[in-house]
Amino acid sequence: MDRRAKLERTKRLHQFLRDVEDEKLWIAEKLPAAQSTAYGTSLLGVQMLQKKNKSLQNEVKTHTHTYV
Repeated sequence: MDRRAKLERTKRLHQFLRDVEDEKLWIAEKLPAAQSTAYGTSLLGVQMLQKKNKSLQNEVKTHTHTYV
């Protein structure tokens, strides 16, 4: 392998590891909301939780990352 190929391979590895860290941080940020057991104590509270839940579902559904 020549120097350029080794550098490219190392670059891809570092980018992959950085992407993994970013995904772990994203999961850590979203996990508390996903694990919430709150039910709400009023109609307004329930509606707000439903809205937050729907927003979280949409965000998770559209959150993708493609690795090359």
